[in-house]
Amino acid sequence: MAKNPAKANMRRWYVCGLREVRKAIKSGKARAVLLAPNIEQIEAEGGLNDSVDDIIASCGAASVPVVFALSRKKMGEVYGFRKRMSAIALLEVGGVQEVFDQVLSLAAEGRSSAQAQRKA
Repeated sequence: MAKNPAKANMRRWYVCGLREVRKAIKSGKARAVLLAPNIEQIEAEGGLNDSVDDIIASCGAASVPVVFALSRKKMGEVYGFRKRMSAIALLEVGGVQEVFDQVLSLAAEGRSSAQAQRKA
């Protein structure tokens, strides 16, 4: 644990969880958002569908790219957690800009191929 909380926040390069991701988008700190495609469908008022839709709409308004990648379990494993994760916001991509650009281009290709399949 850091002695100075202000310095600890400066070093954060990602945040996890739907609430934290929503905060990062609204504050303008998010560079990209990773969402798991297998988030549970809860269509009740104020359910997960509303939260995910709000995140996607906020990303569109703020020009933050959204990437649907990995399952909830795999996303947690990548970040070293034993729990499942539904959403991650990347706050800093310094040092991995080339990889970040590749991920965004692959996401765009996947999105266009999915749209082409829906039309067919």
